[in-house]
Amino acid sequence: METKIRLAEQAKDSVCGQFQWIFSSHDNPGRRQPDEAYRKIDKVGPFNYKGLVTPWEEPLDVYYMYRANYVPAAKDPMVYLVSHTWTNRFRKRTSACHYRGLQ
Repeated sequence: METKIRLAEQAKDSVCGQFQWIFSSHDNPGRRQPDEAYRKIDKVGPFNYKGLVTPWEEPLDVYYMYRANYVPAAKDPMVYLVSHTWTNRFRKRTSACHYRGLQ
């Protein structure tokens, strides 16, 4: 997605805009999973997690990436540590990614 924004910004003088196809993650009824349950009550449909927000409307990392790029820092400064909500990540040192909308 960062590449998409970078390419869109490079071409902004010759195109009329860009779009995000999926706003919210959603279920995908009708798509069979290889481990699908036998009883209807046990079936959990496959989910498409490519949206900017979860099905319960919590912003995902990509939401903050767009916000950092397109909301003016003077209006609403922000810093977001990518995937800070992941659990069990503190076993070894790793690099961190952040999005910021600051002056």
